[in-house]
Amino acid sequence: MQTVLQHVNTVPGIIGSMVCDDEGRLAAHHFPPLFDSTMLEGTARILANSPFTLEEAAGGNELIDLRYNDARIIVKPLPSSYVLLLCTKTINLQLLTIALNVAGKKLDKLLRERVQPATAAPVPAPAGFPQTAVVAPTVQTTDKGVVLHVEVMNNSAGTYWENMLDVVAVTHGTALEISNFFKTGAFRKIRLTNLANGRSRHLPVQIIADDKEHRYDGKAFISLSLAERLKAANGERLLAELNIGGGLFGWEGI
Repeated sequence: MQTVLQHVNTVPGIIGSMVCDDEGRLAAHHFPPLFDSTMLEGTARILANSPFTLEEAAGGNELIDLRYNDARIIVKPLPSSYVLLLCTKTINLQLLTIALNVAGKKLDKLLRERVQPATAAPVPAPAGFPQTAVVAPTVQTTDKGVVLHVEVMNNSAGTYWENMLDVVAVTHGTALEISNFFKTGAFRKIRLTNLANGRSRHLPVQIIADDKEHRYDGKAFISLSLAERLKAANGERLLAELNIGGGLFGWEGI
């Protein structure tokens, strides 16, 4: 990846470049020494956890162009990563686009190969997680992941759900079954794919704490806004997948 970034940096006007995965982990960079790793790691986390959806802001997989008085920041969203470039304000965007179209495919491929999951031993449920929830599977699975059924929360459900644009809520039991399927232990994010149309989103997870009767197991609770982005209606099926290539995991909302 370093070699690919070095090649990208040969485009006149590029000050530095970096690539990170969609979990916010810095994979490689080619910046002057002034830009230390801590600074770039923070930037990677911001890219992955941005409050707006970068792919939509870019109109698919095109470029995001942030312009400042003396510089420009160019971001190219890729299927499983982001490339960020710090450029002078006079950068030739057409030339840069050509270079990124070639480099982007290589970088995303290299990053996917780098995080291919190794065979992992089962991990015990985290502290505070109901141990009895592992008795019997209550969700459908495929060879790729766990199938959840959509439950769309409308505006009348309150401002909490109205503001929950890019978050999916699942029960403790459902989260544990996903965790057991991928043998990851706890997780903070999940990728949901609409099985009907292939639309996909990588989302933070909120745990529903109060479901002692397990009435909502096997469901993915999403906002109207997210339902529109996924083109998903009540009862439709979403495939839940985890990125298990590494990184830190921790339950949200416990």
